[in-house]
Amino acid sequence: MNGYGIRYVWPKMPLMHQCVKSRWVAEKMIWVTAHETGKTVTEIARSAGVCRDTVYKWLDRYAASGPSGLLPRPSGCPAGTHPSLLDKHVVTEIINIFDNQDDRIRSIVHLLSQKNIHVSHMSIYRYLVAKGKIVSKHTRKRPKIPRLHVCDLPGDEAQLDVMHVDPLPGTSDPLGRSRQGFHYQYTTVDDCTRTQFARLFPRLSQDNTCEFLEEVISKSPFAFSAFRMDNGLEFQSKVRSFLKARRIGLIYNRPSRPDMNGKVERAHRIDTEEFYLKDNSSNLPERQAGLAKYLAYYNNERPHFGYGMDGKTPLQKLQSFTPYQSVDLIV
Repeated sequence: MNGYGIRYVWPKMPLMHQCVKSRWVAEKMIWVTAHETGKTVTEIARSAGVCRDTVYKWLDRYAASGPSGLLPRPSGCPAGTHPSLLDKHVVTEIINIFDNQDDRIRSIVHLLSQKNIHVSHMSIYRYLVAKGKIVSKHTRKRPKIPRLHVCDLPGDEAQLDVMHVDPLPGTSDPLGRSRQGFHYQYTTVDDCTRTQFARLFPRLSQDNTCEFLEEVISKSPFAFSAFRMDNGLEFQSKVRSFLKARRIGLIYNRPSRPDMNGKVERAHRIDTEEFYLKDNSSNLPERQAGLAKYLAYYNNERPHFGYGMDGKTPLQKLQSFTPYQSVDLIV
């Protein structure tokens, strides 16, 4: 409490899609601004849930480079500054010994130690490989190139997932210790056409999943053959029974494989960047109406450049199939 009887409420740090750079900076600016208004580093660290050194780092970077200093930085040492980087004269000595005496790596280590130069055999091995003097016996396994895939027909497979949406102003727990005020966006994206259906719910449950699927099935201009989803608690026995009664298949992703739901994950990122970061709703009905308006644009007007879309909107992709040429609007 201050002298006027007004309690200072700390702003809550957003928890959704930290990978968005503009949002990353906005989060740090909350605490930098709080420090400029007189809050101590200890108070900021306690409210932000970080250590004091982290807060000092934010403040130093902001003082040196402004808001751009708060952007995420790659981990590790800058190029050419690694602590174990050898001096040029040591590297030259290694190359000379190898070229002139053709010694093995262990012998080079011994000869260098006699000159009071202490280098590990692995460091010598790496430099000789880098200089092309020897051929590495170990090849690093390259990551597998993902196989891009798109279903042949609308409704062959739809991806279903849930995204946590930040609370509306004034509805969150000021201490940040609960999910109070959060909304949950249920989303399904058709694999073939990228048609997206979404709706907000105040909580996660299998009943809400079934209610959402019932609405999607009734609104969709095409029938669904199967839904793909992760192993969340909101996608269990009731949902299986719901889909089985309607003769719709259900596919569970393998654990820890969000890439198997890649299209709906990408849709969530687009929704965040193009809708939620610009949304100024004050209550759930307003946010729900704004989401419906955004989805009308997403499905009917927004061009998509993902695999198999070639700049078409979901409506145009749907109309490219003969049975759906008469569809003029996806609602």
